Amino acid sequence: MRLLSASLHLADGGLVGIQPKAMIANGWGELGAVSLVGEDLKTLPAELEVQWFSYTERKCYGGRFKLDQGKLTEEFQKKMIAPATDAPAVFTHLVIGFAPKGGISLWFNGEGGTKEVSHFTAAEVQFDMQAIIGTYPNVEVYATDVIARNRPAGSVKMSGHTADDFMKWSGRYRQDYRWHWAITATVPTRGVLAHYFNGEEYYWPQTPEKATSFTHPLPDAVTVRWGDGSDSGSKTLHFDDAELFAAFDKLGGAGKEAGILLELNRVTRTGKTFVQNETSIIELKNTKFSD
Repeated sequence: MRLLSASLHLADGGLVGIQPKAMIANGWGELGAVSLVGEDLKTLPAELEVQWFSYTERKCYGGRFKLDQGKLTEEFQKKMIAPATDAPAVFTHLVIGFAPKGGISLWFNGEGGTKEVSHFTAAEVQFDMQAIIGTYPNVEVYATDVIARNRPAGSVKMSGHTADDFMKWSGRYRQDYRWHWAITATVPTRGVLAHYFNGEEYYWPQTPEKATSFTHPLPDAVTVRWGDGSDSGSKTLHFDDAELFAAFDKLGGAGKEAGILLELNRVTRTGKTFVQNETSIIELKNTKFSD
């Protein structure tokens, strides 16, 4: 997408500008290259005002959105644990993500993880397209060329896709389920780092207890660490989204709790994954493992 204009309205009446940028293609919930102007220390924002151009849709979106300052303050004050040091960490960044069909998500980000704090849907707005495309003959040629020139090597071709092809930020992937971890391994684990479909990331310095249940979107990947010093290692599991959602839906959907069971063998560096409840268990055969 192309950021046309953006600013954060602060509760004390201040205004923080966000620098426009011609191409933003960061991961969902991940830090990007757009920076704020002004002092390093700022009060939490009260409103977000923004306009952008979607290359994949050839449309402009925008609006002014009120932020829940009570929720922002509560989340910002929470302490996390940094995966790199196992030490307490705080949030230091506000991340803004833009999705097809006018989707906007805001996250707090820091060494200890990423937490979604707001989500909005912007309306399509009219904008001077000539000011966007410059010397290009039309919007289609402009958008196609920009996508082609900025697409990372080896990535999936985006040109010609519709907004429905980019579903990771949709309501389906942001839906809360009741679930818990159940991890068994041939060696004691010492940390679990989970990345969720809604862009969040959370770290436990110890393996989460089976009794600890969550009401939260499902994870798309999890890294399990074990050992210390020379006898240490990790394994990352990448879930197949269609398979994971189908398993949860078969076992009762969002209204019934289920567990994500990870069985890991450090010696063979293999493992299996399952979704289970009190009466049934489904193996996730499409989970990918990497070091």
